[in-house]
Amino acid sequence: MRKHKMIMVSLFLISSFSFSEVYEERRERGIDKMNFYIPTEKQNKLTSFAEVDIRDDKNIYQWTVAEGYQNLNQTWDFQYKIEKEYHKDKKTSQQKTKIWDNEISFVKYHNFFKIQNHIWQHKSTFGIKHYEGSTFGKRETQYYKMFVGQRFSSFFRSTRIGTYLEFEFLANKIFDKQRDGYSFLTSMKSFQNLGYGIQWLNALESEYLHYNQYRNGNRNKYESTLRWTYEWNENFAFSPEVLLKIEKYHGNKKGKTSEFVIGPNLLYTKDIKENVRIYGKVGLPLFRSDKNRSENYRHSKNQIAIYGKIGIEYIF
Repeated sequence: MRKHKMIMVSLFLISSFSFSEVYEERRERGIDKMNFYIPTEKQNKLTSFAEVDIRDDKNIYQWTVAEGYQNLNQTWDFQYKIEKEYHKDKKTSQQKTKIWDNEISFVKYHNFFKIQNHIWQHKSTFGIKHYEGSTFGKRETQYYKMFVGQRFSSFFRSTRIGTYLEFEFLANKIFDKQRDGYSFLTSMKSFQNLGYGIQWLNALESEYLHYNQYRNGNRNKYESTLRWTYEWNENFAFSPEVLLKIEKYHGNKKGKTSEFVIGPNLLYTKDIKENVRIYGKVGLPLFRSDKNRSENYRHSKNQIAIYGKIGIEYIF
């Protein structure tokens, strides 16, 4: 226990005091418009959007009340997310699950550094996450997670192909309804532009778990998305997409979940003012396959689903 506490303290000290030179340049900003990264000089962003996922067995409604970042000064950002989610079971016609998922954090931008002629961005982060889930009105899951960590990212370019690569290391102190504890997360993310509108996104996570029902457990997750985007005009785009997600738990609690989704999407964006736009996404129809396996439970379902998203974004 003492060793884990020392690791968290060390990460916090690194976040607060190391690499403390003044950041000389304004950090690069950008927004996602119909799957493409668009640079902008605006240093702040606020967005709110609603999503609906209609399936054979249930409907999922998600409302991200607010998500964005605020530039505090040359080296610090304030980031936030407030999210509400409902799961409605079609068999009982009742609201089965309700979830709150909120997070605030502070991010410090350090000076760039070079490795093998590649420029890397270094960031430190600390914050708090609140998660609360209830089923049929009964609160089953609730925790607060305090985290500190480091993030390193770089962009690699070769002819038509461009690759964004990011590594993150987080130490978490968790105050859980059932049992307090801690976890340590290591993740790697990549985003590749393969040319001709083809993009490949990958995320790999490994997390040590010691809280709630987990005792010296481990969670591994892999997520991959392959998509092609064709812009019809400045407002509409067509984007078929394939998503694969696999998550495994090891230790005293074992389990595996997998998700496979494939189908076409229609994308929309429209500037209603200079710094304000509305955007949307419709997936119709989507084929999805879900599998869930644990020590005492097995579930598998293939189905046709409909996905919709609409939101508003303000950059300033």
